[in-house]
Amino acid sequence: MNQILKTIVLVSLVASFLTMAKQPDEKGKQEDKVEVKCHIELFGGNETIYSRVINRMQLINLPKELVNRNIRTSFSREKQKIYKVHECVFSTAKFTLTKSQRIDEKMAR
Repeated sequence: MNQILKTIVLVSLVASFLTMAKQPDEKGKQEDKVEVKCHIELFGGNETIYSRVINRMQLINLPKELVNRNIRTSFSREKQKIYKVHECVFSTAKFTLTKSQRIDEKMAR
């Protein structure tokens, strides 16, 4: 009986250590997230700055993903479709295009 109890305790300890070792690191996931801003043009000609939180690795493909996507804007209550993405940068960075910089300065945050 004593031998069985020792075996059960040992198996329980090993199982708990294995499950603790396999849990994902939550801090690592949060550090991968970044806030970006994109200068976009909507169907109809309106231009605005669109902000979004994404994984760092998604920044390269973000302009392609945003084209033809419906988003909410300050121009109307209904969603509007994105026609073109001019530039995407981190939210703390400055746009390289002067037109993008002017629109960004006018945006209220």
